[in-house]
Amino acid sequence: RAATQPPPQVQAQAQQQRAQPQQQRPLDQKRKKEPPRWDEELDSVVLEEHGGPQIDALVRLARAVKPVVSWQLLLSNGHTAANRTRVIEWLTAQFERQALRDEWLIAALCLFDRLSMGCSSTGVCSSGIWSKGSMAPALAVVLSAMKLGGAEAMMDKGMQDVLQDMAKKQWTTQLWKQIINTEFRALILLDYNLASPSPMEFLFRLVADLTAEAKMAGLDNWDGLVKVVPTTPSAPISGSPDPYSDPATPPLPFAPGPRFGLFAAYLMELGLAYAPEEVYSVSPMPMGLAIAALRISLEAYSAPKVLREGALRKAELLMGDEAEKLPRLLVVLREKRIAAQPQNSLQGSPMARKWRERTRRLGFSWPQARPTGEEHTQSGGLARRMSTPTRQPLADAVSTPPSRRRNPSGGHSPRLEAAAAAAAAVAAAAASPVAAPAAAVAVPAEVEPSAEPTEA
Repeated sequence: RAATQPPPQVQAQAQQQRAQPQQQRPLDQKRKKEPPRWDEELDSVVLEEHGGPQIDALVRLARAVKPVVSWQLLLSNGHTAANRTRVIEWLTAQFERQALRDEWLIAALCLFDRLSMGCSSTGVCSSGIWSKGSMAPALAVVLSAMKLGGAEAMMDKGMQDVLQDMAKKQWTTQLWKQIINTEFRALILLDYNLASPSPMEFLFRLVADLTAEAKMAGLDNWDGLVKVVPTTPSAPISGSPDPYSDPATPPLPFAPGPRFGLFAAYLMELGLAYAPEEVYSVSPMPMGLAIAALRISLEAYSAPKVLREGALRKAELLMGDEAEKLPRLLVVLREKRIAAQPQNSLQGSPMARKWRERTRRLGFSWPQARPTGEEHTQSGGLARRMSTPTRQPLADAVSTPPSRRRNPSGGHSPRLEAAAAAAAAVAAAAASPVAAPAAAVAVPAEVEPSAEPTEA
């Protein structure tokens, strides 16, 4: 025991230190606070260094969603594309006005579709969920998506305050009770499976894989790999002048990442809002939409072939036979991209305005769509499929003015004219107004989206 004790000199020094009074720090002296490290930085580290959720695990979770997502099921339940588009545009404008994160918005939109597909607007299960002129369903999915996304830990603003700011003058205590009741009934309807992977989660995973492949291939100077960091608000929500003082500053509206990933997120929002039939024709929908958006983004930024044949090709193999439906989705997404450019039909949509303002503040712009067919040649297989003899006449009929549609003998081609008439009839049927259902979800009149032409 004596051998294990310290020498007498060491014991004397220890006793002397214990006898001295401890110096107290002045109460008015504050420690210098370091700037907060955003959770998006931690997400990037987890994805890049530790892998994050693997793509095959996300696919299994997406396929376990109940009820099975189907656009025809949503229509058969009495819901309409026009009312859905109206709700999506309103939620998009509200999320941007309050600087809420894009991934919460995408999760809320997918949850709203699942709720519409699982319950008819007039059936037995509609009691407590759908009611005429009520905002409760739209606000209930926002509440669930934000809580699942960790919004309560990131914001100094309560969830009830966020919803109240959205509802404005229509907010009442009774509406809050309806929101809670709708959320509870939605849990039962969806078998307590609300946390299904969204297209944004598939996009995060694939962007991380593509970024790693680009760096391994030595593509450090590629324009699509330029990292974009969103600008933080100048002051916290509470109005405190010190951005590093409590309460904390609000979260970033979108996660920092490469330009090609952000452009894919923008295309994903356009497809989810304005091309629901094609988006939900692919299973699992979140993965198909993310792959299609990334395909077009890589084409727009002239990505090398090594990126178009790596992680995306592996992801398509996991889809099996459903990957054959991707060409149709790619065509529609390209059309929506062109429609959202200036001077076109969707230029005034909330998604286009939001990202146009963001890129302007950050000092860059999206690549403009090239003439028809120029970008498609980069995707190889899709271009060859679209140039087959059975599809080429219809493409010629749509893209060629009537005055120039002539056959080799000099007269007008009846086959091309018939194809053009059929295409015009389909476009007219798609653009025809659809009557709103009896249980249409209401949005406040004073904050409705602009009445610029949109496509349902």
